[in-house]
Amino acid sequence: MLEELFVLRGAFSDGYGRYARHTWLRLPPGSYHAPETEQGCLLYVKSGGFPPQPGGFR
Repeated sequence: MLEELFVLRGAFSDGYGRYARHTWLRLPPGSYHAPETEQGCLLYVKSGGFPPQPGGFR
C-alpha cells in the first residue's frame, strides 16, 4: 500500500537520508524503511494515497 509522509515539525532519518521540516515523501507499495529521530518529530502519515497508475508506480 502506498504511504505518504509529511514532516510537520523536527526531522527524522532512515537508511536513505535525513528528512527535515516540510519534507514530503511518497513510499511505493512494498517499500521498507526504519525511521529514527534524535530530538523527535511530528509527522502526517497517510496510508493508501493515490490510486494505482496503469503501468506501475509513478
